[in-house]
Amino acid sequence: MHIVDSAKRLVKYSWLLQVLVERDLKIRYRRSFLGYLWSVLNPLLMMIILTIVFSNMFRFDIPQYPVYLLAGQLIFEMKLFTGVPYNAESLCAA
Repeated sequence: MHIVDSAKRLVKYSWLLQVLVERDLKIRYRRSFLGYLWSVLNPLLMMIILTIVFSNMFRFDIPQYPVYLLAGQLIFEMKLFTGVPYNAESLCAA
């Protein structure tokens, strides 16, 4: 039942999560030329470049390598481990 209660709370406060994410993105990309688009283009461009380098130049034969690479990059970009102080600061400032 603990998971169900957590899911209900997540749905109940989804508006808060949306507001915090929007605020964080506005602050992070307010002086960027590409803005929000850069948060999508950056992982995709890195995936393309690294796929070309590791698949063609080094001849690694890993099935569905771009999918694994993109999944790893997204986890890294979310900064689960390195961005904890920054994310905590965002929550405290709200």
